[in-house]
Amino acid sequence: MTEQLTIPDIAARLGLSVSAVRAHRQRGTLPAPDGLVGRTPFWWATTIEAWLPSRRPRGRPADTWTPEHRAAHSRAMRAARKEVTS
Repeated sequence: MTEQLTIPDIAARLGLSVSAVRAHRQRGTLPAPDGLVGRTPFWWATTIEAWLPSRRPRGRPADTWTPEHRAAHSRAMRAARKEVTS
């Protein structure tokens, strides 16, 4: 049988805060718990491992930005700052 994971366990495995994992659960982006121990939900490790590929990464890792993407991002940020200060 696989390991039972609680919200703090999932957070530690994914490098997220406990509140971020709870937010995933509230938004419905975390799979439904596989069971309860008392009032504490748990997920089998295999459930979380199967869910990981479906997670949408936030943003784009900086080390994958092309020079063109960096330039476009800089232009967009300058334009946004101009709108805020105008």
